[in-house]
Amino acid sequence: MSMDKSVKVTVSKDGHTASISIAPMQDGQVISRRVIEELLKEEKIVYGIKYDVLEEIVKDAGAAAFQIKVAEGVRPVNGRDAYLRSEVKTAAKEKDEKLNFRDVLNIPSVRMGQALATIVPAEKGKDGIDVAGRPIPAKQGKPLRVRPGKNVAEKNGKFYSLIDGKVSITHKSISVNPVYEVRGDLDLRTGNIDFPGSIQIKGDVPAGYELIAGGDIIILGTVEGANLKAGGSVIVSGGVASGHKGRIEAEGNVQAAYLNQADVAAGGNILIKTSILNSQTVAGGNIDCSRGTVIGGMLAAGKNVYVKELGSHLFAKTDAAAGWDPVLIKEERELNETLQAKRESLRKLEEIEVKISSLAKHTRRLSVQQMEMLEKQKRTKVGIQREIYRHEDRLLAIEIERREQSIAKVCIYGSIYPNVKLHFGKYTCTTSNTLHNVHFGLSGNEIRFHQIEESVKDRK
Repeated sequence: MSMDKSVKVTVSKDGHTASISIAPMQDGQVISRRVIEELLKEEKIVYGIKYDVLEEIVKDAGAAAFQIKVAEGVRPVNGRDAYLRSEVKTAAKEKDEKLNFRDVLNIPSVRMGQALATIVPAEKGKDGIDVAGRPIPAKQGKPLRVRPGKNVAEKNGKFYSLIDGKVSITHKSISVNPVYEVRGDLDLRTGNIDFPGSIQIKGDVPAGYELIAGGDIIILGTVEGANLKAGGSVIVSGGVASGHKGRIEAEGNVQAAYLNQADVAAGGNILIKTSILNSQTVAGGNIDCSRGTVIGGMLAAGKNVYVKELGSHLFAKTDAAAGWDPVLIKEERELNETLQAKRESLRKLEEIEVKISSLAKHTRRLSVQQMEMLEKQKRTKVGIQREIYRHEDRLLAIEIERREQSIAKVCIYGSIYPNVKLHFGKYTCTTSNTLHNVHFGLSGNEIRFHQIEESVKDRK
């Protein structure tokens, strides 16, 4: 048997490791370290070679076949994303904790001039290196684009309150709002409420009422078929039982104990504790019912969907979409339309500039009116160019977000039942069997599922 048939070098798909497979040696046949090194060189393996392992191979090669790792690269270390660090102490949170508004019923009250939060900058990643000596690029940490909202000032990456009120966080801004408080159920005495700050109802909201808030809407009871619209988040301590009436909209998050026949849309995340039944839910971020049941209706998340039970043993028709953000899609379409119009305006201004410049070249002079027109045209051109650059930057950011959405998942920590339709962009599939502890995602042009590791499952 020739040596090249006895020894085979295999490199992993990601180039991070190299292994050698040794076939059984014939009587009198030996393998030298020099031969192994020559084989590694032929495969262009030059980094992370385990020379002590090569010595073991030379000693142990014999009648038995075996495979062993002989080289290992260095994996890249991805940079940490920027985040908001809370500067507000509450009973539930200490000062240096990341702002996590999953437990949004603990939204803190603040005083004028108080520090609210600090942007902790993104960190650079550290590139790795594969066994061929080639660099493996690390992902750089993403910046955080959060602007000061109403009644908030920002200085050197730190946000300060300009009034006494409650903090309101969305995925775009941090605000502080005055609070309109109702000490009990909403009824005919209070009627509908339209308030520029936050609204807090220390009771229930019956069907037929409307609440509009520039900040958050906080309900300590339940919500029936009412219309709620918030510039911040909507938090319902109890649940939402709408009977397919009314609608809840929030630029931030929506949190509730349960949803029953509800219509909910959030620019951020939708966080539900126990169940989502026959409801329409759309979130720009995640939909999280990881400890609850979802039966019927539609879940549509710009990022990921997390549930414990999806569908039912009675095969209730249920839809779940991940990586689908209608707000982002609409913004991208409108930006492209705006850019097209701006570029056309720029083209026309450049034509005017050429004509005026040509006239000045031939006549060697321009009238006062023509000079004013040329100056005005130049100022307008500069303004349009700035707007084009700003829109192009936003489109680039959207492109990055859409790319991240393509790796979105639907994660089931309990069971997914037959007749659940899963959507990933233009691709769909319908389950025909009951599966347990799996996550679905897009792989190439196919929707595939994999088991969820126990360590991940335990963290939910």
